[in-house]
Amino acid sequence: MALNISSRIPVIAQSLLLAWALSCCPSFAETATAPIVTAPAKSIKPSDAVAQTIVSEVLEHAALARLDKEQEWKGLVKQLDVLESDLDVLIEKTKVKDGSISPQFLDHQIVDIQRRIAEIITRLEASAQQIEADSAAINEDAQNWDKHIKLFQNQDLPDSIIKSAQSIEQRLLATGQLLHTARNKVLLILSRAFALQERSSAAYQVISKQLLDIHLHYLDLEKKPIWELSESPAGGIQKELLSAWNLLATYVAQRGVVLGEFSVLILLLSLWLFKANTKKEVPRVERAYGLYFSASFLILLMALGWLAPSPPALFYETLVLLAPIPAARLLNRALPIQIPYTLYGIAVSTILISIRHFVEDGNVIDRTLLLLQTLCIGLAFGVDLKLGLLQKAFPKFSDGLIKLWSTLIVMASIFTALGAVIGFKGPLSIFRIDIGGILGIAMVYCATAMSFYGWVLALLETPVLNWLNCARNKDPVLLRAIRMALIALTISGVLMVSVGALDLAPFLTTALQSIMDSNLVVGSVSISAHSIVLALGLLLTTFVATGVTGFILEFEVMPRLTLRSGTKFAILTFTRWIMIIIGVILTMASIGLDMTKVTLVAGALSVGIGFGLQNVVNNFVSGLILIIERPVGVGDVIDWGTRSGTVTRIGIRSSTVRTKQGAEILVPNGELVSQEVVNWTRSDRHRRYDINIGVAAGSNPEEVMHLLEAAADTVPEIMKVPAPKVIFKGFDNNSLNFTLLAWVSTVDVGMQAQNALQLVLLKKLADAGIAAQPYSGT
Repeated sequence: MALNISSRIPVIAQSLLLAWALSCCPSFAETATAPIVTAPAKSIKPSDAVAQTIVSEVLEHAALARLDKEQEWKGLVKQLDVLESDLDVLIEKTKVKDGSISPQFLDHQIVDIQRRIAEIITRLEASAQQIEADSAAINEDAQNWDKHIKLFQNQDLPDSIIKSAQSIEQRLLATGQLLHTARNKVLLILSRAFALQERSSAAYQVISKQLLDIHLHYLDLEKKPIWELSESPAGGIQKELLSAWNLLATYVAQRGVVLGEFSVLILLLSLWLFKANTKKEVPRVERAYGLYFSASFLILLMALGWLAPSPPALFYETLVLLAPIPAARLLNRALPIQIPYTLYGIAVSTILISIRHFVEDGNVIDRTLLLLQTLCIGLAFGVDLKLGLLQKAFPKFSDGLIKLWSTLIVMASIFTALGAVIGFKGPLSIFRIDIGGILGIAMVYCATAMSFYGWVLALLETPVLNWLNCARNKDPVLLRAIRMALIALTISGVLMVSVGALDLAPFLTTALQSIMDSNLVVGSVSISAHSIVLALGLLLTTFVATGVTGFILEFEVMPRLTLRSGTKFAILTFTRWIMIIIGVILTMASIGLDMTKVTLVAGALSVGIGFGLQNVVNNFVSGLILIIERPVGVGDVIDWGTRSGTVTRIGIRSSTVRTKQGAEILVPNGELVSQEVVNWTRSDRHRRYDINIGVAAGSNPEEVMHLLEAAADTVPEIMKVPAPKVIFKGFDNNSLNFTLLAWVSTVDVGMQAQNALQLVLLKKLADAGIAAQPYSGT
C-alpha cells in the first residue's frame, strides 16, 4: 500500500491561520485538549494553538510511517507458509514406524520450529499493540478536532478556517481507518500463528511420547544379561550414526557461520593472551601451565556450550567427546604429582559415554562399551592408589579420606561391570549411574575453571585493562572474587550433571514445584514460598551489588579524586548504607509486608531502645555524626584520654584505632564525640616536634643555637618552610637548656625524623667539643 505522507501535511500558512482562529475563541480552553494530554488548559495562547496543530500533524505522520511495515508483515506471512510446510512434513515423519527416522532428529526439528513460531508471534503482538495505540491516539485527536469545528461554526469564523480544520479531521479519520484495517490484518496473521503453534505443540507431545517409549524400552533391556541381548545389525548402528550426523549437520548449516566466527575469535584471543607474556616471569596458571592450545580449546568448548543458540542434545555430546583429553592433559600438568592413569582413565571413560549415546540402539555394543568404561575407571584409580600417587597429588586432603573415596569408586566400578555382564536388576540397579560421567564432567569443569582463571589473569596484564588500579595491582579482593565465582560455577555444573546421572531431575523438579506452591502462615500473615525466594534473591542481589559498587568506588573511583581519606570513607559508607536500605525495603515489599505495620513495630522497638539500648543508640548516632561532620576521619592521628593512634575505620557502632605498637582498639563512637579528642591531622598532616637539649654550662649559646639549626637542615624529613627554630629556654648551674622546633611534612615519618635528627644533633655537638647534659628545663 503506497502512502504519500508528505502530501497530507498542510502548509505553514494553514497552520498559522488555524492557530489565529483557535486563539480568538474565548471558550476554546473549556473544550480543546491535546490528543494525548487529557486535562484541558485554562487558557490558550497562539503558541499553544500552533503546538496543537503541529502535534496532530506529527501524530498522523508517525502513525502512517509505522504502516509502511506492511512489507515486513508480508515477510512474516511467507515465514509462516514455510513453517507450516515444514510442520506438515514433520508430522508425516512422526507417523513412520519402521525406525528409519530418529525421534531425536525430529525432536530437534520441532524445537526449532516452535522457536521460530514464538519469534513471529512476539513480533506480531508488538505490531498489533503499536497499531492499537496509534489508532486510539488518532481517534481521540479526531474527536477533539470535531469539537474545534463546532466551536468555529458557533463563532461564525471564516469558511476557509472551518474548511482547514475539517481537512485535518478528515485526514485523521482516514488514517484511523487505515490503522483499523492494518490491525485486523495483523490479528488475522497472529491467529494463524497461534493455530500453527498449537499444531506444533501437539506434534511435540507425539515426539516426546516416542522418546519416552524408547527410553523405557532401553531400561527394560538393561535388566537382561549380556548373553540374552540380540546383536544389533551393522546397518542399525550405521543408521544411528547417520541420523546423528544429519542432526548435527542441519544445526551447523543453520548456525555454522556465526559459530565459526565466534570459535575463531575465542581461540585466537585465548592463544594470544596465554602467549603474550612469555618474556615475563608470570605464574604458571597464567601461562596455562605451558599447554596453550589445550587451555584455549577448553575455553572455546565451554563457551560454545553456554552460548550456542538452541543446539540439539547431540551438540553437547560432541563437546563432551572433545573436552576430556585436553582437560586431562591440563590437570596432569597442574597437579603437584602427575596421575596420568587416573586422569586419562576418566577421560577415556567420558569419551565412551558419549559414544554410547551415539549407538545406544546397539545393545551388545552399548553394554560392551559400558564394561570398558568401568574398567578404565576402576583400574586407573586402583593403580594410582596402589602406587600412592593419589595421596601425593592432593596433599590438602588426608590420606585416609583419599583412600576411602578411591576405594568407593573402585568398588562401584566393579559392581557396575558386574551389572554390565549379568544385567542391572535387584541391588545392582543402583549402579546404573554413570560414575565415569560425573568424574569426567567434574574434571572438565575443574580444568576449564583453571584455564579461565589463567585467561583472566593474562587479560588483566593487557594494556586495555592495565589502567585499572585493581588490574595493575592484581588486587587480592578481585582475584578472590574471581576464584569464588569460578568455584561456584564449577560446583553448580557438577551438581547439575550429578542430578541428571542419578535420575533425580524429575523428583527434584516435582519437589521444588511443591515447595514453590506452598505458603508460610504465621498468625494472620500468609507468605508464599515464591515471595520468600524472591526476597532471598533480592537480598543476595543487594549484597553483591553493594560489594561490587563499594569495590569500584574504593579502588577505582576514589583514588582518582583529590579528596581527604575521611571524605572518601564517608562517601563509601553512605553509598553502602543507602543501597542496603533500598534492598531491605524492596525485600520487605516483595514478601508483602504492610509498611504501616512495620512502622508500628519500629515504634515499639523505639520504646525498648529508649529503656535498654541507650548506649547502642548513642554510639549509632555518634557514628553518623562522625561520618557527616567528620571531626575525625579515617587516617587521622588522634589522642583521646591517655591513648593515641591512627583511625583505621569508622563504623556505625564503634571505630577502630591502631596504636603505634600495632594494637587495634575498638572505641565506642560516643567517646569520640563526647570526650576531648586531639586530632593531629584535622586540616593537614604536618606535625611539629619539640626536641629538648641540654649542654654543659659555660658553652656559647649562640654557637649551640647555630649548630642545632644546621643539624636540622641536614635531615631530609625536616621541612624547610617553616624553617627549624631554636629557643633558649634557660640555664642553671649545670646546663644550658634549648628546645629545637622542627616540622615534618607528614606525621607518618615523625618517628624516623626524630630519630635521625637526634643522632645528627649529638654528632654536631660532639664535633664542636660541646658536652651534652640532661635537660633540666620545663
